[in-house]
Amino acid sequence: MTLKEVFKSIDKYLDSDSHAPKLVDVPTREDELELYGRYHITANKVKWAHDFSKSDMMPSYDKIMDNTTKEDGNIFLFGLSTFLKLEGKGRIISVLKAMVDLNPVGKLVIVSQACGEIIKKSFDKRLLDSYRVLVVDSDKTEKPVRFEFVERKLSANFELIAEGLNKADSLSEIGSDDDILVRTSHKKSDFPDSLADIKEISCTFDLLVQQFTDLSRLSKDVGTEGQWNYLYLQVVNNGGLSNYIDNKFGGTKNLAQSLKSFKDYDANDRWTLFIALMIYGAPATTYLSEVIGRSNTVDELCGNLYLLLLEKNWKGKDFKRVYEERKELLKGVCDDTVIVSDFCKRVIGKGADALYYLTNLSLQEREQIIWTLSRYAEDFDRKKLPEVLEIVYPQLANYLDKFDYKDKLLNVYFNEYKYCKVTNRISDELRNMVEKQSVERDYNKLQPRATYVDKLAIDNHCKAYFVDALGVEYLSYIQALCHDNNLFMQVNIGRCNLPSITEFNKDFVDNFTAKGIKVIDVKDIDDLMHEGVTDDNYEYLKEPIHISEQLQALDKLISSVIKTLNDGKTDRIFLLSDHGATRMVVINDKENKWEVSNKGEHSGRCCLVSELDDKPDNAAEENGYWCLANYDRFKGGRMSGVELHGGATLEEVCVPIITVTRKEDKIDCVVTDESKVITVSFKKKARIRLFISKELDNVSIRIENGDVHQPSEVKDKYFYDFDIPEVKRAGTYHLNVYAGDNIIATGLTFEVKKEGASERKFF
Repeated sequence: MTLKEVFKSIDKYLDSDSHAPKLVDVPTREDELELYGRYHITANKVKWAHDFSKSDMMPSYDKIMDNTTKEDGNIFLFGLSTFLKLEGKGRIISVLKAMVDLNPVGKLVIVSQACGEIIKKSFDKRLLDSYRVLVVDSDKTEKPVRFEFVERKLSANFELIAEGLNKADSLSEIGSDDDILVRTSHKKSDFPDSLADIKEISCTFDLLVQQFTDLSRLSKDVGTEGQWNYLYLQVVNNGGLSNYIDNKFGGTKNLAQSLKSFKDYDANDRWTLFIALMIYGAPATTYLSEVIGRSNTVDELCGNLYLLLLEKNWKGKDFKRVYEERKELLKGVCDDTVIVSDFCKRVIGKGADALYYLTNLSLQEREQIIWTLSRYAEDFDRKKLPEVLEIVYPQLANYLDKFDYKDKLLNVYFNEYKYCKVTNRISDELRNMVEKQSVERDYNKLQPRATYVDKLAIDNHCKAYFVDALGVEYLSYIQALCHDNNLFMQVNIGRCNLPSITEFNKDFVDNFTAKGIKVIDVKDIDDLMHEGVTDDNYEYLKEPIHISEQLQALDKLISSVIKTLNDGKTDRIFLLSDHGATRMVVINDKENKWEVSNKGEHSGRCCLVSELDDKPDNAAEENGYWCLANYDRFKGGRMSGVELHGGATLEEVCVPIITVTRKEDKIDCVVTDESKVITVSFKKKARIRLFISKELDNVSIRIENGDVHQPSEVKDKYFYDFDIPEVKRAGTYHLNVYAGDNIIATGLTFEVKKEGASERKFF
C-alpha cells in the first residue's frame, strides 16, 4: 500500500460512521512527517505518547487507552512505537493489538513507524484486508535510530537532546538525526529486549566522542574524569574542539611549537596539549611523532621525550638532527626533576658515549656532563671535544675556551688548568708548571691589583661589584657573556696580596667608598667553593659538578650588570675580586713533607711564619704567612669545600680587574670573498682576509680554538690579513674575531682546499 492510498483510506474513515480504531504503520520518518503534516490541523486532535508519561518515564499504556477511548473527535496518536520498540517485539504486538481492539467514543488513528513486518506476521489477516490495519510499503531503507542515554549528572550542552526518556518519541519518529540523545536516569540494562540500539554515555569522555569524532581514536584511560570535564568545558566555552586548540595552542599545526611552553602551562593545559598531540600528531617533527606513538599519558610523553633518544646510535647519520630536534622540544619540559633524574641514571649506562645524549637544559644534565667528562676524560679527543660541547653544553665550551691573557705563561697555564679542573685530574704538564712556578713565582711580574684600581675612573656614573673568589679562569666565560649581551669589557690582570684570602684583599673597597660609591658584594662563587652544592663536597663526591653552578652564578652576575647599565645613570661597571681559588689542591689531597711549628690555616694553604722553622722552598712569605705555591697543604689544616684558596698558585693569586660597558656601535665583520675558499700546499701557507667595518688597532683571530693571531698586514684601514700556518688540511674551518678582550664575531667560516679528501667533522 502506498502512502497516498493510506491517506485516502484515513480520509474515508474520518468521513464514515465507523469508530473502530485504525492502525497505520509507515516505514520512514519522512513518511511519518508527511502524514503528521497532513493531519495536524485544527479539526483533529494530535497526541503523542509522551503526553501520557511522567518526567523521564515510559508512557502509561493504560492511560493512553483510557484517554483515547473516552475522548470524542478525531484523535491521531504518534510516538507509541518508539517506546514499544524499547520493550521488544512482544510488547509491540500486545499493545498495538489492544489499541486496535478499543471501542473509542470518537475516531482513533494510531501511527507506528517501521513495525510493518511484525504487524504483518502477527495480526489477523482480516484486519489488514479490511483496512483496519494499514502498512505502507516502500523501497526505501531507513537506518534504524540509535538511542544514546546521557547520564543526568553530565551537564552537557547539545543542540538537540530529549530531556528525559518521555521526550524521545518525537525526536525519534519525525526528527532528522539517526542518533537520539536522551538525558535520562535509565540504563541500557533496563531494556534487555530492545529492538533499537542503545548506547550509554556515562562519562564526559563519551560526550566528547559523541560530539567530536576526532576523539574517537583515543582511549578513555588517557585522562581522568576531571580532565575530560575540563576539556569539555574548554570546548564548550570556545565553541568547539578545533576552536579551542586554535585559541590555546595556535592551531593543530603549531602543537610542537606549543610544547616549548609546556612548563608554563598548568596541569590541565599540559594534558589537553598532550590530547591534541595524540589526535593530530606532529608530522613535521619526526622525533616527537615517534614519542607520541609510544605515549599513553602526559607523564609518558615527557618521559619518552627524554628516554627515546637513548635508543638511537649517536654515530648514526640522523642523530644530530634528532638530537637538536629533541633539544628544542625539551626546552619546554625540562623542569620535571624526577624525569630528568631518571634519564641521567639511565644514560650512565652509555659510559663515555653518554656525553652525546646529554644537554645543558637542566642542572642535573649539566652536572652529568661534567661527571662524564671527569670519569672518561681519556676517551675523548681533547682537540675535538669543544666541537661536541658547543652542541651539548655551550656554556662549558665557553669556560674551556682560550682567553688571551697577553702572557704566554698565563695562556698555557690556564688553558691547561681549566681542562684539568673539568676533567678532575692534574696532568703532568700542569703539575710540572706548578712545581716550577712554586719556586720561580713569575706572578710577581704582574702588577698589584691596587695599581690598576688606582687608575680607574671612579665617579657617580660607575658601579662596582666585589665578586669574591673571581679568578682569571672565568675570563673566557665572561667574555662570551659580554658578547652575547652586547657588552664590551676591558681586562687587566693583577696579583692579589698573600695569603690569598679576603682579609688581606679588600682594600680596593676603600677606593670606591672614599668617592661615595657603594660596592656590591657578590658571594655566590666563593660560597660554592667553600660549601659546594648538594652532596658535592669532595669527601663524598669526587667529580667537580659544582662548576655548573659557578657558571650559573656568572650568568646571574652579568644579568645584574645589564640591569644596572640600563638604569639611566650608569655607563660603566667594575668587576673586582679579592683572590682566585684552586681545585687542584683538593684533587691532590696531600700534606707537604715540611714539619712546621704552626698549624696550617685555610685548609692548609698557608700558616703563620715560624721563627723556629725554615721556610719551605715552595712557599711564598708575605704578611706574616708562609703561603704554598704548589698543590700541597700544611699539616693541621683540615680540607673543606670543593676549591681552596690562601696559597700562592697562579689560579689563587691572579685576579681580574674588569670594566664593562655597553657596546655602542655595531661592528660588521666578514671573511672577504677571495678568502672564503683558499688553497694550501707545502709551499703556500694559509692566509685569509677579513673586512671589519670599524678601524681597530687590537684585532686578533683564533681558528678552531687554536692559537691567537694578530694581523700580518692591514690594508685600506678596514681589511686585515692574517697568516695561519697551522691550517694545513682541507676542510671547513671556523674562526672567532676579537678586539682587545672582546669577541666581535663568532663562527665565521672559510674553506681550505688541497689534494685529497676533505676531513669529516666529528659530531
